[in-house]
Amino acid sequence: MPHAHLVEVLTVGERETAEQYRFESGRLRSAASRGLLRWLLGSYLNVRPEHARLQFGALGKPELAGDQASSGLRFNVAHCEDVALYALTRRREVGVDLERPRPMPDAADIAERFFAADEHAALLVRAAG
Repeated sequence: MPHAHLVEVLTVGERETAEQYRFESGRLRSAASRGLLRWLLGSYLNVRPEHARLQFGALGKPELAGDQASSGLRFNVAHCEDVALYALTRRREVGVDLERPRPMPDAADIAERFFAADEHAALLVRAAG
């Protein structure tokens, strides 16, 4: 398991979720990611990490529960392999995404179809340079 300070703040349910991963690497990432989120939230809320109360919203996104929800603290987490990205804001929703760079031989075709003309042109200039 990851560092003990990350695991010890998890709920029983969060530990069970981490244990459901088939490979040890997935179990480690799950526990570390949620544990670090709890440490960050605890710091912003001025509570111990294990006292950050989380629930899942209508779309399955974790959010603060109870009186902590009225704090105005909003957050989002994205994962990609061994990297996690955390974003925290006050009184505004936030969303982040994280992906591993990969070759896209059809990027110009996609841009031509879906981007505005100036965006498509900028992509072509950047690719050529």
